[in-house]
Amino acid sequence: MFKKFYNLSINTMYPDEFTCNFCGDEIFADDKNATCDKCKSTLPFCSGNICKTCGDVIENEARYCESCKYETRFFKFNRSAFLYDDKIANAIRQFKFDNAKYWYSCFASFLFDVYKKYNYNCDIICYVPMHQKRQKQRGYNQSELIATRLGELLNIKVSYENLVKIKDTKNQVDLNFKQRKENLCDAFFVIDKSEFKNKNVLLVDDVYTTGSTLNNCALKLKKAGAKEVYCLTVAHAHQKH
Repeated sequence: MFKKFYNLSINTMYPDEFTCNFCGDEIFADDKNATCDKCKSTLPFCSGNICKTCGDVIENEARYCESCKYETRFFKFNRSAFLYDDKIANAIRQFKFDNAKYWYSCFASFLFDVYKKYNYNCDIICYVPMHQKRQKQRGYNQSELIATRLGELLNIKVSYENLVKIKDTKNQVDLNFKQRKENLCDAFFVIDKSEFKNKNVLLVDDVYTTGSTLNNCALKLKKAGAKEVYCLTVAHAHQKH
């Protein structure tokens, strides 16, 4: 009941705007992406040859990036709407740190398009959780907001407060690849395993960097009995190999 009220409140407080989220120009009310055509034409969509596992853009004809060739991935694959360039990075920073919650609907609509493009077939949606201390400081979990709206668009149940973060880890941005893996060890926990048992789970987050966070979450979901874990992220930080 609380979550239904929460979802209604989010949609009431942050309704779809009639202006472009990126430039502020007026747009048609039925534009589901809240983005004008001019800005859409300049957005760094993930396209071309991408890694079959993580979705990173590959600058040759290889099927997998160097990281996914040698790293064990517990998720089936990840796909991102955008590359993490200046325009998208600025929007995500506003969303996460400047209380610009209106971005949640825009990002969810682009992820809806990616979901349909790659023929995902998931039973339940989950999101990367924040430690309660960090979430209290920020006031909200940006990935939860996106997942909530995406669940409405896809008519798929969203799992709330089941996959939780029990370890207040260091910021991943400041760590190298090895430190990222160690930092997230045993950071996540599934409370009710039955919710994910024998289900294809869609795991949502804002940015894919090295995949360590998604991989650790996916591992916990698989151990909880998930059939497969598929990931969707707003942006992918391109890794030079």
